[in-house]
Amino acid sequence: MGDKDGALEAYTNLARGTPPDAPWQSAVRARIVALGGRIDMMEAVQNAMPTEQQAMIRGMVEQLAGRLEQDGNDAEGWLRLIRSYSVLRETDLAKAALAKARATQLDVPMYIGAEEVRTGNLKRMAPPHDHAHTLGHFHRGDKSHVEQAINAALAAKPLWENLSWENRASIFLKAADLLAGPYRYEMNAATMLGQSKNAFQAEIDSACEFIDFLRFNVYFMAQLYSEQPGSNAGMWNRLEYRPLEGFTFALTPFNFTAIGGNLPTSMALMGNTVVWKPADTQIYSASLIMRILKEAGLPDGVINLVYVSGPDAGEVIFNHREFAGIHFTGSTSVFQQIWKTIGNNISTYRSYPRIVGETGGKDFIVAH
Repeated sequence: MGDKDGALEAYTNLARGTPPDAPWQSAVRARIVALGGRIDMMEAVQNAMPTEQQAMIRGMVEQLAGRLEQDGNDAEGWLRLIRSYSVLRETDLAKAALAKARATQLDVPMYIGAEEVRTGNLKRMAPPHDHAHTLGHFHRGDKSHVEQAINAALAAKPLWENLSWENRASIFLKAADLLAGPYRYEMNAATMLGQSKNAFQAEIDSACEFIDFLRFNVYFMAQLYSEQPGSNAGMWNRLEYRPLEGFTFALTPFNFTAIGGNLPTSMALMGNTVVWKPADTQIYSASLIMRILKEAGLPDGVINLVYVSGPDAGEVIFNHREFAGIHFTGSTSVFQQIWKTIGNNISTYRSYPRIVGETGGKDFIVAH
């Protein structure tokens, strides 16, 4: 290891499960000494920490490092030291991402085809827990932008649905890797600020659950495609899975970043193209999801993100001949109205739209 970052990387790798074997122990212990003692090593991970916290951790690390120098076989103490560095690094990265997001006001466009659409009709975004603070503004769209998004989805459909499923899967697996790596803290910060979640709630939602959605959906897709009819001697029966005829619509809720990302991406993974309308209070994190998907290689027009009112979206989409399906999470009353509207318009469509939704269900709670 040639520098502090190299030593820190060794700590992090070990904390994630690498066995504390003698070569690793010796190398990192030697690096601590080479860096001028135990205290210097802390500089790599605690720059953003309050002074009193630095002093507390400094004392703990001094004690643990001293034990390790006396007894290199003290595996328990060794792992505690490694984990203290790893936890401090994650805490600092989370705090830094949160501070950066709070200090930055974003200009959030719609994403339609290859374009970032800015209408000039700006709507302010603020944390639900801090109405006085401005996170930025998004550009409100109208019915014309819904039409544009539908046209973009239909234009992208032929190439996307004919792309091999392995190539489609690779894009969403790449997005999962980006979310697990360089964008993890930025996404958590967006969820904490935009949807008023604490660090734990954001981590298990916008990072862990969304990453799992992306990776497990690929696994389930491969499993689905492997299910083929039996064939007797002299014949070969084969089933080909096809996406829906037309475009699909993702209508996503305010409260879960992971659900906001899963509803459009799961349909796109299977070869469909999507018009995505998030709740206004989830636009802050939804826009980051789109940036990650674009960086992962998602072609233009496969998912089109629009910020329009529910009535405007519904009037255009549910009266369009090419409407093929909806993926929804929200209230029971809204879902019932959607189902009713689709039923009333059934003769309009070129096929029978698929209706998939999750609505509100509440546990009963006994309060003493």
